[in-house]
Amino acid sequence: NWDSDFFGVNIGYISCLRLTPNIEKHIKNFICKEKIDLLEYQCNCHDRESVVTAEKNGYSFVDMRLTFESFLSVDKEIDQKEDFEILKGEESDIVRLKEIATDIYKHSRYYFDSNFDRDKVIDFYTGWVEKAILGTFDDYAYVLYHNTDPIGFCTIKKTRPDTAKIGLFG
Repeated sequence: NWDSDFFGVNIGYISCLRLTPNIEKHIKNFICKEKIDLLEYQCNCHDRESVVTAEKNGYSFVDMRLTFESFLSVDKEIDQKEDFEILKGEESDIVRLKEIATDIYKHSRYYFDSNFDRDKVIDFYTGWVEKAILGTFDDYAYVLYHNTDPIGFCTIKKTRPDTAKIGLFG
């Protein structure tokens, strides 16, 4: 929903593990019924039938996606070097983090896809960082500081009490 609202196009997502000709028939009906403008599918590149079916139906490769997941431990200490510190980000970091995020997602799925306005894509990712700091999309962001200056970030979405996913890393 956030992607669709932000870009002003109706974006759909295929959640099946395998894409077959039969599933593709159902997808085409869904696209027409829901007036989908863009369809995302995370294809298992090791599943030949899915790859062939996607190619035959006009899907185009735009990104290789990685999702990191880890169990959280409140007792875990982070090894910090002198002059560097990792803390939860604060509102005062937003301007600098948005500057960092401006140039680092030029190989993302939306930036690579020529159907999207490049400036809007930059706004998408810089907005994501801000929303993480404010806790309105991802739950928070860890920020890497060098001598109190923010130089990197990692947005976090808690999925269960002891599990989280990284949204953006920059």
